[in-house]
Amino acid sequence: MVTLKEIAKAVGVSTATVSRVLNFDQSLSVAPHKRQAIIETAEAMNYATPRARNRASQQGLSKVALVHFLRPEQELADPYYVGLRLGIESRCQALKIETVKVYHTDAMPDASLLQSASGVIAIGSQTADELAWLKRHARQVVFADFNPPTDDYDSVASDLVVAMRKLLFALKERGYTRIGFAGWMDEGQRDPHTEIRCRAYIEWTRENAEFDPSICVTAHPVNRNTEQTGY
Repeated sequence: MVTLKEIAKAVGVSTATVSRVLNFDQSLSVAPHKRQAIIETAEAMNYATPRARNRASQQGLSKVALVHFLRPEQELADPYYVGLRLGIESRCQALKIETVKVYHTDAMPDASLLQSASGVIAIGSQTADELAWLKRHARQVVFADFNPPTDDYDSVASDLVVAMRKLLFALKERGYTRIGFAGWMDEGQRDPHTEIRCRAYIEWTRENAEFDPSICVTAHPVNRNTEQTGY
């Protein structure tokens, strides 16, 4: 288990300072960049405060099911989703929460896999049938990297528009003037430019009078976002 002393050593501050920052003591006088460094270091080292561990214990979160929209072999070929799952598992381990993995198959998974779980973290996009199945069999559900078309669930997803704009601004600041885009089309769409990152790219380049359709290329996602396809 990670200790406050280890975090303090990594950041270069006292243990008392780390403790007060992680307990959100607003009366503490500390530089904003140091406060941010303490929080980010604690997260990177998977530190969980006693309060967080006690809360998880009191809520009975002894086991969480991770329901994945990919098959195991598909996930292994997709570094993004491997990292996402490992991050969730690492945080659960820090909070002493057991995890059980449920991967995609041709048929719906065995509902008994969820019966012993206090809740479900559903990773990636889910079909309407899968949403209905989760609603029937899961006590509580949170979606990761997917926003269901309903307000019935909580979800956590990356803001890809903001991320794309930050990336483009950073490249421009470094002197790049001819920035291309290679991506994939949304499944079932004829318009090659509907995917959210592609739309953000086109919007930004048009705002900056730099859009060139010849260097904006998309294709159908045969192998999804893998190293082989440049993702």
